[in-house]
Amino acid sequence: MKAVIIYGGPRENGNTKILTDSFIKGLLDAKCSIDFIDVTKLKVNPCIGCLKCEKDGECFIKDDMKFIYDIVEKSDIVILSSPVYFASVTSQLKALIDRFQSFYSKKYILKNQNIKKRKGYLIFTAGGKNEKMVESIGLTAKFFMLSINASLNDIIYALGTDEIKVSDREEILKTAYYKGYDAGRG
Repeated sequence: MKAVIIYGGPRENGNTKILTDSFIKGLLDAKCSIDFIDVTKLKVNPCIGCLKCEKDGECFIKDDMKFIYDIVEKSDIVILSSPVYFASVTSQLKALIDRFQSFYSKKYILKNQNIKKRKGYLIFTAGGKNEKMVESIGLTAKFFMLSINASLNDIIYALGTDEIKVSDREEILKTAYYKGYDAGRG
């Protein structure tokens, strides 16, 4: 199995990274190969809505998305990971998600039926405790997964991290590990 983690957290050792690392450890223990993409360190320009991808399934913008497209196409498992910013993913990750319009166009407009089926996961943390965050950020992840021909298999998250850090939540870290392990085993 080949997994790609698309990470959108700007804090190198923040709550989201700690939770994601636990999931990654599970994947690795299941002998899954992993590509880790830190979107905050890449040059990803925003989609400009030109609709070129509706004609040939390709984006004309030349930036770091080319290698991201290649990695996602080869992956069996795609994991989105982000802290919650205003009830959604970070702006860096949102720009990347928008650029997957080309995958959407291949599947739904150009009717390409030869797109690999994938499993999808969402990992997120939120400083607040509002359960509506699961619904809000989950909807973004669900539509991204539909575009890349993946099902959103699970959401791993921690709310209330302003009060209790993820590193102090052994149960959530164990859950992330076991879900990663299960994902990596197929």
